Amino acid sequence: MKAKWIIVALILGGAAGALLYWHPWGASELESLMARANRGDATAECQAGKLFAEGIVVPLDKQAAREWFAKSAEQGDAEAQYRLAEIYEIGRGVPADYEKSFHWFQESARRGYALAQTSLGMAYQLGEGVEHDYIEAYKWLELAVQNGDTNAVISRSDLTVAMRPSEIIEARRRAADYSKTAPPRGKAVSHSP
Repeated sequence: MKAKWIIVALILGGAAGALLYWHPWGASELESLMARANRGDATAECQAGKLFAEGIVVPLDKQAAREWFAKSAEQGDAEAQYRLAEIYEIGRGVPADYEKSFHWFQESARRGYALAQTSLGMAYQLGEGVEHDYIEAYKWLELAVQNGDTNAVISRSDLTVAMRPSEIIEARRRAADYSKTAPPRGKAVSHSP
């Protein structure tokens, strides 16, 4: 497979720059991926969603990205569920919808996807798409920490300031109980396109 290099222009705070971005996508690799996605392969659907969301190898298309993520998410792909939740949380190409965002963060978090667990914890902490609940917030942040999301450490620490010691103990108990009965983890966290 022949690697491709793309120069991506960056505009940050008025300053322009360039980023050399490596990707393995030639025409045949892209055709193969899209063929698998069109056959219903959840991993390929998620990958197609990332390509359209980032617009690096294919034209940027928020609608197509959302549709591919939704197809993959419906099949249980934890990363696609997380990315779909982000789309609804921020309102990327659709009106922001905290309830839909919460639903997909929850589905992904239940599959052990650490970034979704952090986001779910934050949703409980802020009451976005769900009733405000510090104990559940701490529980999900604790699980995210256990699954390797270092950002959750800070969020969990900040949360403890607003909690009573008995609430923290209860949240830790819930996290431990959940860990014992949790379904197998979803695929590993990946930020590559």
